Amino acid sequence: MELSNMVRYKEIPDLLVQYMEMCEEAERWITVYEFRTCFHLDESSAHAISGFLNRIYYRPFLSYAYRVKKIEKIIMYTPTRRIINRYLVKKKPEIKEVQAGHPTMATAPRDLHTTGLPGMVDRELCTDYDAVEIFNKVLRK
Repeated sequence: MELSNMVRYKEIPDLLVQYMEMCEEAERWITVYEFRTCFHLDESSAHAISGFLNRIYYRPFLSYAYRVKKIEKIIMYTPTRRIINRYLVKKKPEIKEVQAGHPTMATAPRDLHTTGLPGMVDRELCTDYDAVEIFNKVLRK
């Protein structure tokens, strides 16, 4: 795939997905250099690539399929001393929607910490979101 010399920041997430799918691995160490050479990008794209990889390390997107689990610094002694980051990119597990009454759904006994709470008349505690919602209702009273 030949891209223009100037890669835009918004193209990098799609390129990372392509790269990981080409490697056919759920987890892989990569460097910006490997990523650039795979897509024939010039050095001007290096900052955008490393910026995106750092972004999904420190603040991953909930909807994005990959995240950086770890960043390591490698010291290279080519003509001069260089420090290169390598990134452990990992595919997030796919989230399956839980159907009501599914056996893997978390439930709490009716009499344990739910008696008298608003919204708990004929309802089971199913998610953390429900627990926070109930907690907020109690605090507002």
